[in-house]
Amino acid sequence: MHTWENVKDLGNISWPTDRLVNMQKKMLEPDIEKNSPECKLCWQQENMGVPSYRTSYNEYWFNKLGMDKVYERIDNPRLNTLDVQFGHLCNNSCVMCNTSLSSHLFNTKNKLYKNTTDPEQKEFYKQDIDYITDHTDWTVNEYSYNKVLETCEIVDSVKISGGEPLFNPKFSHFLEHLLTKKIPLKRIHLTTNGTIYKDEIIEQLNKINEVIHLKLSVEATGRQEEFIRWPTVWQEKEQNIRKFIKNTRQDCSVFEISTCVQSLTLLTIFKVEKFVENLKAEFPDKRINFNKQPVGKGDISSSVHSDNEYLLYCKNFATLDVEKYINSALDFKDKKTRAQVLYYLDLAKIQGVNFAELFPIYWRYHKKYVE
Repeated sequence: MHTWENVKDLGNISWPTDRLVNMQKKMLEPDIEKNSPECKLCWQQENMGVPSYRTSYNEYWFNKLGMDKVYERIDNPRLNTLDVQFGHLCNNSCVMCNTSLSSHLFNTKNKLYKNTTDPEQKEFYKQDIDYITDHTDWTVNEYSYNKVLETCEIVDSVKISGGEPLFNPKFSHFLEHLLTKKIPLKRIHLTTNGTIYKDEIIEQLNKINEVIHLKLSVEATGRQEEFIRWPTVWQEKEQNIRKFIKNTRQDCSVFEISTCVQSLTLLTIFKVEKFVENLKAEFPDKRINFNKQPVGKGDISSSVHSDNEYLLYCKNFATLDVEKYINSALDFKDKKTRAQVLYYLDLAKIQGVNFAELFPIYWRYHKKYVE
């Protein structure tokens, strides 16, 4: 049972929408896991024994501030950091993403729904499409956009994800606001898929004085990356990543190459590790880290839905951190393996590629589900 003792009284939310107020009420109830299906992704990850957003953020703040400072802020809450999902506009359909985070994937899932003749698979796609009831991006809503700008006024640290922020036409304006507001922006954490590079954005980022943390999402290299993060062009993305690292100021920048641990990346992680090693050798004065984060079982690409013989094969080559995720996947009972395989094959048809050639080992263990 999950319980939170540090939830404050109702009404202390910076932007008290009905949804957030109701969520805060649920947090005061005895069994949060039972009463908050909206948070099921975190509960699922924690029950698998892997970090969730909730536990990751707790660990981050405890390490950053120390326990005493954290509890001091609980007793005297103030908004210090704003975590912004900068809309859903995105130029990629990543296999491990969902329609609420990518306009491109939303359109792709609609195509898959129309193209498939398998009744179960059609229902699977329909559920993902129906998850989005209003797909209007908040950044084009004047009230919502201005409200976020207003909320930013009191913070000195911002974490930005998407969608793909650099694909959003308002992103440069948003950055300029962060840089010119009364309370100076000291720290920024920006997640990007690396497919778009703009000198204007780098010039803006370089005005931040304390921490510029760029998280660059990479799942594989070459044609495998192009499939997983379609329609990425690997050669262009690789060049962009190098330009991000080269042109961002050295004294306060941190670069995080991040891979989602899921069914198709269990054997591509090693290629990304090699890519990161090459970047470190090329830019010895820059701080470049490699991070692996698991995809939860609610996502069809998750390794929990993969064939167990395939998982055992991958385990032979896994590092200790990835082996932990594989062990959790091996114990998972409610597998949707056929749906996973059909999803990849349907994506391959849209992309015009041969899936079996791109991922031969995965195919060796999974073709039996569709024969």
